[in-house]
Amino acid sequence: MDQESRPRTAELLDLAPHPEGGWYRETWRAGPESVPDGYPGPRAAATGIYFLLAPGEESAWHRVRSDEVWLWHSGGPLTLLDGGDTDAPADAPAAVILGPDLAAGQRPQYVLRAGHWQSARPAATAEVLVSCVVAPGFDFADFSLFSAGPPALPLPGPLVSEADSLPARPDRPVPPADVRGCRNGPAGRIMPTMSIDIIGIAAPQLDRLPEVTRALAAKAEQNDRSADFPAEGIRVVHAAGLLTATVDRRYGGPGVGLADTARILSALGRGDPSVALITAMTLFAHAAQGALPTWPENVYQGALDESVATPVLINALRVEPELGTPARGGLPKTMARKTEDGWAVTGRKIFSTGAVGLRWMAVWARTDDAEPRVGSFLVRNDAPGITIDRTWDHLGLRASRSDDVTFEETPAVPARLDTPPGPALPQLAWNALGLSALYLGVAAAARDWLVTFLLERTPAALGAPLATLPRFQQAVGEIEAALNAVGDLVDALARRVDEGDGTATGHANAVKLIATRAAINSVEQAVALTGNNGLTRKNPLERHYRDVLCARVHTPQEDSITVAAGRAALGL
Repeated sequence: MDQESRPRTAELLDLAPHPEGGWYRETWRAGPESVPDGYPGPRAAATGIYFLLAPGEESAWHRVRSDEVWLWHSGGPLTLLDGGDTDAPADAPAAVILGPDLAAGQRPQYVLRAGHWQSARPAATAEVLVSCVVAPGFDFADFSLFSAGPPALPLPGPLVSEADSLPARPDRPVPPADVRGCRNGPAGRIMPTMSIDIIGIAAPQLDRLPEVTRALAAKAEQNDRSADFPAEGIRVVHAAGLLTATVDRRYGGPGVGLADTARILSALGRGDPSVALITAMTLFAHAAQGALPTWPENVYQGALDESVATPVLINALRVEPELGTPARGGLPKTMARKTEDGWAVTGRKIFSTGAVGLRWMAVWARTDDAEPRVGSFLVRNDAPGITIDRTWDHLGLRASRSDDVTFEETPAVPARLDTPPGPALPQLAWNALGLSALYLGVAAAARDWLVTFLLERTPAALGAPLATLPRFQQAVGEIEAALNAVGDLVDALARRVDEGDGTATGHANAVKLIATRAAINSVEQAVALTGNNGLTRKNPLERHYRDVLCARVHTPQEDSITVAAGRAALGL
């Protein structure tokens, strides 16, 4: 199920795919917000949605933190199952039929109590339209789908503040630089960190990738237009166990390799590439820690402790206004100074992906020694002296919030100083192939829309869909062949990297070049085939085009890859 193949009723009501199945649109959100007892953050007083199930569709087993009222509107009857409030849906759930035939025992409404498992499907061969009212109001942080294992943990609280700037907060308790292996507990208390062996990072639910893609795609246009941080999408990714997929087994994590990481990023890129890019930075950070541990163990343990219950985003902040990308060489201007309590960093970073939502920032800096040392310094987002300026106003990936971050004597913990470059080589392959998969996901979304458009577009003069014309069939075939071939190449090389093949690692940048070109060319071809329709804001293709162009800016850029390959071939 995708946005472009939605039923007619979903089109008329402008409904989007729901992660549980079916189609929905929020129609009402009652204010003002408050923090209800037992909830981790502010909620509206109540919310309402339209919800549509077509024949053959179902609402998968799920539960929400609040009471929910189902109200029947039109179509056929609906079977609604109440699975109780135990750890899993009851083997014999209570069933109620919603519909208009009161004499037959159907009901026009039903109240599902907070925390009860629920599932629904049409009781006949007709679609069903209902409304669902949730009080206190719905938030995806309160939503969990049932899987074969234990139900996903509900997510606590808002991921980020609405503020665009996070200046130093004297009223906020900040742990000193040497407080490690701790997490913020209730009322800001510092609580001891649980052992990693006890925590147990959940395995990623790779079987849920299609529904995660649908959930992200449903919000992608809104995120693109507002250019706000996609907190809801990040929560969806976390709920499926994807944010911690690459935590190494030595830390009790799943230890997912590059091939499966590429699969994850392709699915996320197909839904919302801004969410995918923010996720990628966190996945790469965990993978790097597993390959070459550089974080103090207690600091990393504290980050994992938090990750069990809430999204913990990590990114390496390296690019500076004066220096540009560090891949081109040079020393950072950002300075790390030794203090009585540890270290403090001062400087400015640009293009800091996900800045406003990051929990940990690995800040590339040099020391103030006569002979500077260079390395990464870990800064937590609640440390004093951090200001985030909303500078990101980009053509594509607009919701990635790759803003400027300024540090002014900000407490930090050194993670990596004077580390030889050699061991980092496998991580360069993660960057190259992971991001290749992400943008191939964007191209796949564009291809999906193109196929639907050609099957549905029927010019009066032709009297048949455009898809029946050989030239469109050939063009789609070229796109399909290119994306499938490059996708297979990325997957095969990623598997070789997972197996420790050094030659494959050395070829990763070249594959990034080929994958980037294939992704961009495929979307450009789709735009050319559809003319004005492809560049119209109401259609997603123009957004896919803007997003896929961002593939070119990631390190290493095309000229660096080709010059290096040319010099190697020439023996220079």
